Amino acid sequence: MIPKDSTPIKNKILIEILAKGLLSKDEMRIIFYIIRWSWGFNGIGRRQDWTKEVNIKKIAKDINMDRSYCNRIILRMLKENKIKIKNGSYQFNEHFEGWVKITQWVKVTHKKGKNYPKSGWKLPTKRVKITQLGTPNNQGDSIKNKDVRGGEHTSKETLKDNKETLKGKKSDLRFEIIRYLNKITGAHYKPNTPDTVKHIKARLKEGFTLEDFKYVVDVKCAEWKGKFNKEGKNMEDFLRPITLFGTKFESYLNQPKPDPLQKYYKKE
Repeated sequence: MIPKDSTPIKNKILIEILAKGLLSKDEMRIIFYIIRWSWGFNGIGRRQDWTKEVNIKKIAKDINMDRSYCNRIILRMLKENKIKIKNGSYQFNEHFEGWVKITQWVKVTHKKGKNYPKSGWKLPTKRVKITQLGTPNNQGDSIKNKDVRGGEHTSKETLKDNKETLKGKKSDLRFEIIRYLNKITGAHYKPNTPDTVKHIKARLKEGFTLEDFKYVVDVKCAEWKGKFNKEGKNMEDFLRPITLFGTKFESYLNQPKPDPLQKYYKKE
């Protein structure tokens, strides 16, 4: 008999997904929340597959997670088919065989050497490319050994190759970001301008994705395009990389699409 105020979870899910580590810690936090508010309720003669309508802001608040970070994880899990969304309601896809194959970059730390301080773990880190598909047995062949903290590392040659690949990937993202900005605004910004490179590189280093950049461009275009401030300054002048992708980027990212009737001033 299932105890009162409990949530039933299939044994297959407990063993094949949770116990085998197919989800990261933060993914599990979100998945458990979805399971609680879906399977945790009894439907008519069966379990309830979908949660009630809930937004990311509430999910992040309820599980004590940064809203922007929570948003990025949910977007990634939707792409990987780990969760589904319909009319603002979420569902956990328990059929992990159908999860999308992804390539992700993970940080790894080398063993602690004699030249490092005895206390603390502020060691140099590098990034290694691994491939993942719903089961630990499908990890990339580049994985070689485990270090003392449970991470994994490869040979120096593999790390060097991956570093070059990562550099090229970031360059491609920068070109795509500026191409999208120019398309939406009608501008002609160049992706290799030093200030543009600096700001985009800083945001990518913080973990923001291409979708995040596109959302900021969309939301600020909707807010500023064709609008003027009290002093008669054309707000479109601020639709530029150094403004959009600067230190206020995260606050722009958490901004909802503006009301078209908001208080801005039209040029007489």
